Amino acid sequence: MKNTRAFILFLLLFGLVGQIAAQKEAERLARIDKRLNILIEEGAALGKPVTISLTGSLQELVAFLAESTNTSITVEPGLNRQVSVTFNKIPVNDILLYLCDNYQLDLQPTGDIIHLLTYVPPPDKPNVREPEIGYDARSGLLRMNLRGDTLSEVLRKVSQVSGQSVTAAPLVRNRRVTTYINNLPLEAALDQLAKSNELEVTFANGYYLLEDEASSDPFGEANNPSGNTATNDNQRRDRNNTSETSSTASNLRLRRSGDDRINVQAENIPMTELIKAVAKELDLDYYILSGMPAGNAVAGNRNTGNRNTSVSPATVPLDQELVSLQVKDKNFAELLTDLFRNTDYTFEYQRKTYVIGPRIGEGLRSTRIFQFQYRSARGVEAYVPETLREGVVIDTLYEMNSLVLTGSENNIEEISFFLHKLDRVVPVITIELTIVDVQSNKLEEYGVEAGLVSGGRERGGRIISGEDGQNGLDFTFSPGAVNRVLDLLEGQGLVNLGQVSPDFYLSLSALQADGLVDIKSTPKLSTMNSHPAYLSIGETRYYQEQQVNFPGSDRPIPVQSVIFKEIEANLLIEINPIVSGDEQVTLEIIFEQSEFLTDTGPNAPPPQVSRRFESMIRVRNGETIVLGGLERELKSSSINGLPWISRVPVIGWLFGKQRKARQKNKLLIFLKPTIING
Repeated sequence: MKNTRAFILFLLLFGLVGQIAAQKEAERLARIDKRLNILIEEGAALGKPVTISLTGSLQELVAFLAESTNTSITVEPGLNRQVSVTFNKIPVNDILLYLCDNYQLDLQPTGDIIHLLTYVPPPDKPNVREPEIGYDARSGLLRMNLRGDTLSEVLRKVSQVSGQSVTAAPLVRNRRVTTYINNLPLEAALDQLAKSNELEVTFANGYYLLEDEASSDPFGEANNPSGNTATNDNQRRDRNNTSETSSTASNLRLRRSGDDRINVQAENIPMTELIKAVAKELDLDYYILSGMPAGNAVAGNRNTGNRNTSVSPATVPLDQELVSLQVKDKNFAELLTDLFRNTDYTFEYQRKTYVIGPRIGEGLRSTRIFQFQYRSARGVEAYVPETLREGVVIDTLYEMNSLVLTGSENNIEEISFFLHKLDRVVPVITIELTIVDVQSNKLEEYGVEAGLVSGGRERGGRIISGEDGQNGLDFTFSPGAVNRVLDLLEGQGLVNLGQVSPDFYLSLSALQADGLVDIKSTPKLSTMNSHPAYLSIGETRYYQEQQVNFPGSDRPIPVQSVIFKEIEANLLIEINPIVSGDEQVTLEIIFEQSEFLTDTGPNAPPPQVSRRFESMIRVRNGETIVLGGLERELKSSSINGLPWISRVPVIGWLFGKQRKARQKNKLLIFLKPTIING
């Protein structure tokens, strides 16, 4: 029974703890959501819906969100989290809230910059010992027994018991104070408290203010004319010990502004000396990698902004890199970030230790696989600027359509952000072509043809026939038919012409032919933006070329050889589409057409005719345009008959034969580009 009650009590206690933790987490997310809503009200585009599917680093996702909203979003250095997300039209503020919830992140806006940090739960408040303070209201005497109590708690209790306004300056509120005071007036007691703990007390505007003796100067210059600053509480307790207060150079002043924050003023200080002094002041562990470059490198001044980036791994050794700065209220990570900006050095926070060294140094070198979503990885490394590629090895992994980046994490981050800008959907354009080649022929032939042929010609012909597109009369009369006509003329007494021989023939022709050939081709071409598409349709013919060689020198014998050479007639179209931002398509067009005219036999190349044009036009998506209009016209005429008489009108028709032919070719090209994605 007792065990059952204990188990039930345990479950209740466990559920209560879980409920409290869930409530705290909900309150934390509510605070983050409120910050995001305030940013949206101030004009940030965090309410914009985005669509993304990504499996990669948190930095890649944040870079995409920052670019989509045109907002500055940073990720805490060393925050290496792998994410796998798919969002479809989700507002950016909801995505940021999701990241803070599922990956234990915190969001801190600073001006127009949003910082994503590792969430550190606030420490549980320890049971603070109540300061031993007593006050006699009738006599106005105060007594205190303080043993390392926080100054802010001491003054709060003094204000409560005395009814007087007593406060502390921000820089000393968390200072631990120790003193023993027995029955002194309030002002004398505060003065003794201040002197016992290197403080000063002033009375103005109706309240007492306790502040550091050097609070007028954040670097302690008022009470330290030499410019040297005490670097820890023990040094503050013994200002006569100059060896302790001069632990840093005379041109470097440090003063803590909180538990993990510091004010720094330096002038031409080697970076290693500054890092060591700040780490010692903040009581932090650090490690500077061995193998740092040294020797004949030339020292540089960070203020000049000059840095040779063509040498790797580092241009200037860290102990010779001089720095001049004045910053206030910085933690160690923020200070290192500022120091290493535009240098070849970086740092990582590993196992509660700051590891410092060259960006490509062992332990600080990272490897990342950047996979493209929309475009091919082939050849992309050539577009990465040299300033970003310094100290980073880039390999192409074609099977995964990815780039493998090895080098400094900071440089990799910059390259990844650049590649995100390149990794966009490349529009695909379909081009519908309609090629129309119209050929028209017209033939007129009329006249009389007579003569003698052994055995004569076969009589007959065509009258008004539609075959082969020819219409009219084409008839050959036999000798008997001609003789019957002559007999008829003699019987009328008009003329006596005699009889024709059996070998005589007479042909009468009056022909007209009209032809129309409409050749239509409708190919379709598809290509990516700014990549040309080709279409080639052709015919190849061969002809013989004979060569005669005479080998030998005494009695050369001719040797004949035959070589077959080829000649082509092609229809070639090359189109290079370029998509503009307003969905207009610029087309660079090259068209060339060649065709054979006749077949001259196997021993000579056939004659050709060609047509070609180049054009550059701009059309809207889905709009049809017409190009071409290339027209070729061929006219021919011939007259056969008796000299002079055949040229006489009407009469010449009986003594000759005339032939007229006309041929027209016209080419039209219709183009319709359509963007199928983009």
